Amino acid sequence: MKEKRKDPRIDASIDVVVKAPQRDKLTLKTTNLSRSGLFLLSSGHDLPEQGATINLSMGEFIQSDQSLILQARVARKTAEGVGIEYIKS
Repeated sequence: MKEKRKDPRIDASIDVVVKAPQRDKLTLKTTNLSRSGLFLLSSGHDLPEQGATINLSMGEFIQSDQSLILQARVARKTAEGVGIEYIKS
């Protein structure tokens, strides 16, 4: 199958704090990331549905005490987790 993504994915396990409307914050792990998105493992949590807008905090990603906060959208949902697309402002 031909790869449809324009940005290559990099295997990475990073802690990401996910905040979705009407839900508690969750800390989940990535399996991969790219310039346009990432994939988060569900780790048994009930995750937002496809199309939901969420906020991601990734302090570890930038190796800083301050957290990088990104607005994103759930692009797809599987049994393993969710594919996330960053919302460009």
